[in-house]
Amino acid sequence: MQYELHVMNMSETASKVNLFGLIGFIGTIILIVGVFLNWVTLDYNIIITKGSESVTGWTIFNDADYKDVFEYAYAPIVALVCGVISLITTLLPIVYKNEKVTRALGIVTLILAVVAIVIGFLFYGGVGDSIEILGMSASVGVDIGFWLCMVGAIITAIGGIVDILKNKA
Repeated sequence: MQYELHVMNMSETASKVNLFGLIGFIGTIILIVGVFLNWVTLDYNIIITKGSESVTGWTIFNDADYKDVFEYAYAPIVALVCGVISLITTLLPIVYKNEKVTRALGIVTLILAVVAIVIGFLFYGGVGDSIEILGMSASVGVDIGFWLCMVGAIITAIGGIVDILKNKA
């Protein structure tokens, strides 16, 4: 009885794992994490009190007070839902090798990412007001969580495009 030793080379390893598919997966993780970080910051200077308050995307969606303040207060939950579904649509092509399924999931991933980006920028358009009256001032601006969601959605869109184009042939 004779045994052979099989050594896998780099091309065999790369063919077993869709490395480009990891791009979208990483984007979805960033998108999901961004929802739970600060989305807006309120800076105020009122007579003798000066301070700052930050609010997470999750709080903006869940707290009824913020739903009255922000026109697109549902933007964080849209980002979260798009991120969770995209997590699945980017993970499946990494482990399941079927060109048609990968391409279809890439299209779904791209659509979800675009929805998150559009709703995010609609939210952004409703934030950023500053007011100054009689030496008192207040300003509201977007914070790191919002920007991470946008970056995550863009990376997710790139992952979807890669899945679509890679399997086009």
